[in-house]
Amino acid sequence: MMRSMFSSISALRAHQTRMDVIGDNIANVNTVGFKSSRVTFASVFASVIKAASAPDTTSGRGGFNPMQIGLGVNVASTDLNMARGSLQRTDNLTDLAIEGDGFFVVGGDGKAPRFTRAGNFSLNKEGYLITANGLYVLGYAYDPKTDQISKKLDKINITNYNPMGAEPTSKIVFGGNLNNEFDIGKILLSKTGIKIYGTYNGESDINLTVRYDGSIYEYSIDGGRSFIKINWDPDGKFNLNGLTLEKPTVVTRVPEDTVELKQYKNFNSNPVSLTNTGITVTGNYYGSDGATQLSVKYDSANKKYMYKTDRDSNWIEITQWDGNKAVLSNGLTLEKKAVDPNSDAEDNLVLTEAKTFNNETLKDTGIILNGSLEGYDTLKIYFDGKNYKYSTDGGKNYTTIDWNPSNQYIIPGNNNTQLTLTKPSQNPEMPVDTIYLQKSLPFTISDYNVLKQVSPNDIYSTSFKIFDSQGSEHTLQLMFVKLGVNQWEWIVDGMRGSDGKYIDERLYQNTDPEKSNKFIAYGLLEFNNDGSIKSDSLKVLGNYEDNYTANPEKKFTIKLGDGTERDVKNIVFDLFDPDKLFDLSKITQYNGNNELKILSVDGYTAGDLMGFEIDPAGFINGIYSNGHRQKIAQIALATFANPAGLQRIGDNLYINTANSGNPEIGTPGSGSRGTIAQGMLEMSNVDLAREFTDMIVTQRGYQANARVITASDELLQDLVNIKR
Repeated sequence: MMRSMFSSISALRAHQTRMDVIGDNIANVNTVGFKSSRVTFASVFASVIKAASAPDTTSGRGGFNPMQIGLGVNVASTDLNMARGSLQRTDNLTDLAIEGDGFFVVGGDGKAPRFTRAGNFSLNKEGYLITANGLYVLGYAYDPKTDQISKKLDKINITNYNPMGAEPTSKIVFGGNLNNEFDIGKILLSKTGIKIYGTYNGESDINLTVRYDGSIYEYSIDGGRSFIKINWDPDGKFNLNGLTLEKPTVVTRVPEDTVELKQYKNFNSNPVSLTNTGITVTGNYYGSDGATQLSVKYDSANKKYMYKTDRDSNWIEITQWDGNKAVLSNGLTLEKKAVDPNSDAEDNLVLTEAKTFNNETLKDTGIILNGSLEGYDTLKIYFDGKNYKYSTDGGKNYTTIDWNPSNQYIIPGNNNTQLTLTKPSQNPEMPVDTIYLQKSLPFTISDYNVLKQVSPNDIYSTSFKIFDSQGSEHTLQLMFVKLGVNQWEWIVDGMRGSDGKYIDERLYQNTDPEKSNKFIAYGLLEFNNDGSIKSDSLKVLGNYEDNYTANPEKKFTIKLGDGTERDVKNIVFDLFDPDKLFDLSKITQYNGNNELKILSVDGYTAGDLMGFEIDPAGFINGIYSNGHRQKIAQIALATFANPAGLQRIGDNLYINTANSGNPEIGTPGSGSRGTIAQGMLEMSNVDLAREFTDMIVTQRGYQANARVITASDELLQDLVNIKR
């Protein structure tokens, strides 16, 4: 009977332990990363009343089982449930959760590492990633110089990481398409107006000279010693060994000058009094609207003065009187008399007068002008190679100048004015252009001056940016001009201003006037009939003052600065070298729009750390002010052969035990380790429904065993009462 009491007492202890575990689980239902536990029971050694016996054939009796009475129950184990809890989004950058197996490794206090699933981390004032109780989160530092992750487990510092240094551009890859139906780029020769394009297939390199004598076009291939007339075909074209010359659609103008014969009067030095209105006019007319006459009138009915020029459609009231004076917006000052006219009055004033010339030499024709010419606005003069001709009606009709024995010619004007023209001692040069042609090569655009002669519609351009060794940004242009069927010229140059100089003063600018217009680089590329590029056709023909047309190169240099003010390295690109690649080989030529894009480019300016992000592999990537990202460190995770064998030490921490196995520390995503989820926390894996159910079962077990003790006590009481 005493055995029943002791068995029930052991059961009370066991169920109390189970209730303790249930209470602990429920208490930690909202604890980050908490792992619930369970209790299992085992029976205590049983007392054998009678041993078992085997069947006996002699006696004819069968065997029987042993007679045993149990002595109660023990707690067999308390087991950790290492199932992952649900993830809760927090959007806190330092909150981390593990998706899969593994534990964060924390420590850094000189003791053995501890382990946790609770990722509610934060940053301390030194920039280290720490747990809620101040332990350092451990991982592997990143070395940007070697681009390697350290193998040493150490504390992770984020915000005190060094700024990102500048990285010069060493690789840029272009892709996209060039339209195979794009117009061939025709170069306009500035003086003769002839357009040229195509490939010269002569026997040797030549200097081609073309000229216009006022009636015919001629060319020379011997340096101008002898000229041959250009016989244009019906389409206005001429073929010179594969090179096409195109006749100007507008007749080439030879040396020509346009002279303004009128000027505005200075009324300050010569004031004019108007008779009818009594107004006195002073000042200088601005002449911005090109008016030649001023009208002023007095309206007696409304007692106001009004004015207009021959460019105005309506009268304008004069309201800006200051006493008797009014300054008009066109620069003239009107002064009225003290007494207004008795009736309506109107005056007209001519604002212009004939300009007087005194030995003025015209720029292009060289003719010298003397005198003045009233009655005409402009004078046009040109030389056609044989005769000088002039026009006073805006170029509608020309008169041949018949020089007198003194080499002078007089043009008469109104009011006995005349303009004397004096012939120059030498006739002006006629339009002549000279260009250099290489055999078997398309006529290329070798400098900015030539490029300006190409129609903008025949140039496809896109811009791209590079960075130098100090992190300065430079914007360059990549331009393409079609030279012929499947043949293109590519040009790399800086952005230029109206003066032809680079807008970016940090780009090298050759001070030699003959070389200052050279491109940074230019070259050739050619396509196959299927639209793919011929890789062996990529060539560099020139770089600044260097000319590689005879022996094309594969590389070119972008020079930066003058080498004195900024200690910055030049950038060298190569069409094929992967370490300094300027790659045009991905470009195609199909029927479609011109559309180039940069597939990849490196280089960046220096940047300060602005923020960070943590990827699934545990890499902490710094976000810098230059828009780039750089690895800072990688978080470590530990796995165990038996994670349920870990020992809880409080603060959501575990230590390894003899039965958990030693920690296998590595990086997220490697081996059996899980990955990292940033901005998330793993919640407790306690299942309240299960815990409440277990609580009821435990309570009933406890109550039943307590009743056994009560019943046993009553039996003992009855036994004691027998003697009575």
